This record gives sequence, structure tokens and C-alpha cells, in this order.
Amino acid sequence: MPGSNWPLNATVQNDPEADWVTLPLPSATGSEARPQTSPRITGYVVVNKKCEHPEAVVRLLNFWVDKYAYSGDEYNDYLVEDANGVLNFPLHWVMLKAWFPLKNLTIHQHIVEALEKNDASSLNAEELVSYNDIQKYLSGDIVTSYGGMKTFGNDMSAFDTIQHYYDDTLFLMNEFTTGPTPTMGQKMSTVTDKVMEYYTKVIMGIKSTDNFDAFVEEVNALGLDKIYRRQ
Repeated sequence: MPGSNWPLNATVQNDPEADWVTLPLPSATGSEARPQTSPRITGYVVVNKKCEHPEAVVRLLNFWVDKYAYSGDEYNDYLVEDANGVLNFPLHWVMLKAWFPLKNLTIHQHIVEALEKNDASSLNAEELVSYNDIQKYLSGDIVTSYGGMKTFGNDMSAFDTIQHYYDDTLFLMNEFTTGPTPTMGQKMSTVTDKVMEYYTKVIMGIKSTDNFDAFVEEVNALGLDKIYRRQ
């Protein structure tokens, strides 16, 4: 789960009886709540038309996909041991990178299968790091290995919940996929702060949802109703 390596692990360090679990979003309607998500595109690669060999971009990207993103047969051949003795893929070797969208969920699936079979022979080196971390957790070392179990493990971990959302097609995709509108640049931070303030006060019991309609009118007056419009 986010924060399980830090700072939530500090709770367990101070109290070994403490625990954190990941739960699906609560619902007020009786139907399962649908978590929002957005396209995870973080950048684009542009090739100048004057480039003599533009196909090199595709070849570089294919190298990344074949050797890392999909954990090909030669994956382990490229790993380098860091100062802590952990094997890592040297990301700086590759100029172009594109991760498989379900990469971390797939890691979770492979680790859970290995835990159920008590056989890690099918795991690649990256998966094996988390698997070994979870084995330490299962052996009682919950202080130093807490994050691995709570992220990729089978004990109400973050990806246990994500797997549930994925299996039941519950993700609600943000359909706003264009560039920022002028109003976003002017008022987005103000509206976001106001929304987070309201949600936090409701969670803490300071505010009641009885005045939600008045809250919507307030943030609309601040520009919420215009943020996603190009005008």
C-alpha cells in the first residue's frame, strides 16, 4: 500500500501488535464504490523529421520491452547488484522506456501464486526481491519487511484490493484527456485545496455532509464548473 515502506512501517516498529490493511472504498449507496483513475501517460517521444534513422527509436523501445518491461528470458542477464546487495535493472542504460500497464499487478499475481505453491522458481529477479521480503515477514521479521507484504503480498495488501477492482471492472477512468484549460491554470489549486479541506473535515467529523449542496455551490463559484471547459 502507499506508505507501507514509509512512514506506516514506523507504527509497527513502535508497536509490533499494530497493523495496516488495505480495504475497498466504502459505499453509501449499497453498490460497490468505483475508484477513479487516469491514463498514466507521463511523456511523449518526438523524432525530428531530419533524423537520419528514425527507426532507431522503435528499436530502442523494443529493447526495453523485450528485456525489461515484459521480463523476457534474458531479463536477469542485465541485472546489476547495488550497494545493498539487491539486484536491479540498470534503468539508466536505456533511453526509451514504456512500462506494461499491469506490470505491478502482474508482479502481485506471480508472488501470490509462488506463496501458495511455496515455490519461487518461476519468479524473475525483480519479483524475487519482494518475495524474499515477504518470506522475512512470514518468519516474524515484520519490522524491516513490512512494506513487501503490504504492497504485493496476500494479506489484505494494496494489490489485493487493486486485483478486486480489476477483476470486477470497477475502475472509473477520467475521460478528460486533453491539455489543461485556462481556468485550470488560474483556479485549479484553489479549488483543489477547498475540496480537500472539506473532505478532511467531513472525515474528522467537523463538518456534516448535510451541507454538501452548499459546498458544491461554493466551489463552483470559485471556478469548478468552468475548469474543464475551454472558454
